[in-house]
Amino acid sequence: MKSFNTIAWIGIIFFLLISGCTYNNVDELKLRNWSYINTSNSALQSDIISGLKLDSKGNIWVNNYTDFISKISPDLHITKFDVPFNDSFPAPRYIQELAIDKLDRVWVGSRRGPLFFLENNIWKKVYCNGFDPNVLSIDFDENNNLWFGTGPDGLFKMEADSFINWGFFNSNIAGAEILNIAVKNSQEIYFRTEISPPWIGTKTSLSYFDGNSFSVLIENSNDSLGLLYRGIKFCLKNKNTLAIFGKYGIYEYHNGQFKKFGNDTLYNLYLQKGPLVNDIIYDNITGYWLATRDGLYNFQINKTQYYNMNNSGLNSNEIISLVFNKNHDLYIATTKKGICIYHLNN
Repeated sequence: MKSFNTIAWIGIIFFLLISGCTYNNVDELKLRNWSYINTSNSALQSDIISGLKLDSKGNIWVNNYTDFISKISPDLHITKFDVPFNDSFPAPRYIQELAIDKLDRVWVGSRRGPLFFLENNIWKKVYCNGFDPNVLSIDFDENNNLWFGTGPDGLFKMEADSFINWGFFNSNIAGAEILNIAVKNSQEIYFRTEISPPWIGTKTSLSYFDGNSFSVLIENSNDSLGLLYRGIKFCLKNKNTLAIFGKYGIYEYHNGQFKKFGNDTLYNLYLQKGPLVNDIIYDNITGYWLATRDGLYNFQINKTQYYNMNNSGLNSNEIISLVFNKNHDLYIATTKKGICIYHLNN
């Protein structure tokens, strides 16, 4: 009996050792393609990230949702740039939107103004018709003209040092609070807005501007495709095709109609959870990627991938922004854990 107990104990210990090794191997496999940039292992100033942008030199620019931005160079050196906001107001100003133009100038806008751009490491203030606009969204056209959406002053275009403004009182724009904008060219601008002033009652919409007049493509009352589901996030696929993620999947806008990307079975995993989408981007190799409050999603024509803290190296499921660097590494901005990097080529 004693010999049997000894053998049994040896077997149990051996099993535990094998199990531990298996777990460690699985854990290593799960983490192998992931790395991290945060305040504990780098010069990053904050682990709260609200936006990422890539410039032509391969630098990643980081919006920390405060009064400074950071630049992560390709060798991962980090430089901080303080935005010279006026701090005389009762509440501090924070960066609402960060964008990079074709000359690699970095633009930042705030909900309470003003608008700045960084050129040769020097901040320059933009004087917009004598006032500081509440900038909510920024993009650039084929001529590198600045377009930005405000609240509640409508749409602005900057040409050289002059501004054109379309608002309630001088155009047929459906709403003057422009929350997202995607500029295909100077005659094709898409934006998310709120229809009618707040004191009348608002409806979320997707609007379109052809350079002369405005039209509403979708609003709550006619949204049969569920494209305004839990807000609206969209992107321009290859700077050409409008793509929106809605309740029933990703839809691309072709010849005046929204057509589904992929097939219905691709979205079952997402629809079971229905998390809030914070960002959508398109990659020529791997398809669409979604940043959500419940992890990272990748949609291809015939495949869906879902990444979270349990099945991957993500250190947070709360993702706010995505961008690929020049090496095809996916930079993932989290709301509290800094930046995750998914090395797809490893």
